[in-house]
Amino acid sequence: MINYESGTFGLMLLRRTHGSALYKAFLPSLLSTICTGFFNKFRKNDSPIARHADTIAVFVIFFSLLLTFRLNYAYQRYWEGASAIHGMLSKWLDAATHLASFHLQSTAYDDIRPMSFGRAAQIRLENLNNKKKKKIRHFQTPSMLETTQLVELIMQEQEERNRKQTRKWWSSTKQQSLATEVEKRISIRHTPKRIDSQNLDSSTLSSRIPVPIRFQEQFAPTSNKNEARPSLLKQSRPDRHLLEAKASHMPVPSLFLQELAHLFSLLSGVAMSTLRNDLDCAEIPLVEYFPGKPWPKLDPDADSDEMRAQYNGGSYFGQVIDFVLSLDRSEDYRTLYNAARPFSILGGVSDAEVELLHRAKGPYAKMSLCTLWLQEFVSREYLNGSTGNVASPHLSRIYQFISDGVVGYNNARKIAYVPFPFPHDQMVAFFSLAILLTFPLLFATFVKRVWMSCLLNFATTLCFMGLHEVALELENPFINTPNDLPLLTYQAQFNEALVTVYAGFHPDAWDLVAEE
Repeated sequence: MINYESGTFGLMLLRRTHGSALYKAFLPSLLSTICTGFFNKFRKNDSPIARHADTIAVFVIFFSLLLTFRLNYAYQRYWEGASAIHGMLSKWLDAATHLASFHLQSTAYDDIRPMSFGRAAQIRLENLNNKKKKKIRHFQTPSMLETTQLVELIMQEQEERNRKQTRKWWSSTKQQSLATEVEKRISIRHTPKRIDSQNLDSSTLSSRIPVPIRFQEQFAPTSNKNEARPSLLKQSRPDRHLLEAKASHMPVPSLFLQELAHLFSLLSGVAMSTLRNDLDCAEIPLVEYFPGKPWPKLDPDADSDEMRAQYNGGSYFGQVIDFVLSLDRSEDYRTLYNAARPFSILGGVSDAEVELLHRAKGPYAKMSLCTLWLQEFVSREYLNGSTGNVASPHLSRIYQFISDGVVGYNNARKIAYVPFPFPHDQMVAFFSLAILLTFPLLFATFVKRVWMSCLLNFATTLCFMGLHEVALELENPFINTPNDLPLLTYQAQFNEALVTVYAGFHPDAWDLVAEE
């Protein structure tokens, strides 16, 4: 997708040639203008081709309606494709975050889970308005607030509320019971304590790190590309956790979260690979993703010369020529282009995964296989307690989110694999060639000056042919480079969003832990 700046009066847009429908329509407009010059040279004033311009205006109106219809639906296809991609990723990300939150409620985290408000009633000051809450914050902790002061504040608030009521129901017995309850609650231990991981030994820290963000090995590529995901197969020692926590504050996540993020990332990568029509016979362009790296470029022209050299020789001029002559629409060019821009997967892709995905023939088979791996993993972990004490109806929403994401994928696939209807496309292509001869006749007949007729013919033909090229560029938003959707950037952003499921409990939730 071209990332552009308009500049003053949009003048900066004119300097872009690759991906421009304007410059792509320049060549046919130039040929039509040459025809205009010939018609003016051999024209006879006493025998005009047409008596009035309305005779040709009928044809122009018909072609305008035909072209406008095509352009309108081409943009609808482009926008619907973008909407389907975003809907697909949002549903899968919803499922991932829900599963991560369920996982943190499993029994594995009972000893480190932050205190909840439901079990820490002594820290709930529900009956205080905002002004009195600010007054209480001045004491820093509830332990510094005297019991009589707290009772007095609550009593004053309740009296103010009672004055606004028509019926008096507040009794001395109710006041006494409230005061007793407040004294009982304040007598309980309630001093907040923030956990400091620097003061914990290795055994304690290893049990208090359920949800790390990333681990160090992901920032350095493995020496063997075919090596299986080391992060999913190795357990680190507690003392190593402690060193990593002190050095980088990025301890290792649980294996459940690692595998969960990997399967969602793999599902998304395979989905986008099939949407841009990667050939079945070609190797699946999937590589390992390293968190924290810069986003892939939205504009493919901003890629390095080494990457561009893999599919067009590295010459920008040659790339523009291929675009103008539509040579970059061939399957061979697209295969090289896709291979140079692989999708990144969290945790990498193992040899077994690559082999099974290569055996699966067609996009439906590949997507069904990845969906099966994900749903089987969720089912297995649910039956073995990795998702906590979550009721079945709640878990069914996870499968619904995954299914909704697959529906979004199929909506996008509908656009990628169903071309614009052939009869209409053929009609537009034929009359686009017809105007190259019709417009010269029109301007050569009714414009007496040769230079003016050539200029008007060039501008009019450029407009119509440019709109035709715009429709051709927008009708398939996944493969028409460089105006295609930035699927690589979407995948990288989705991977970073999946990494956040490692983040775990809210950092300020530890302030609610009562002192033992």
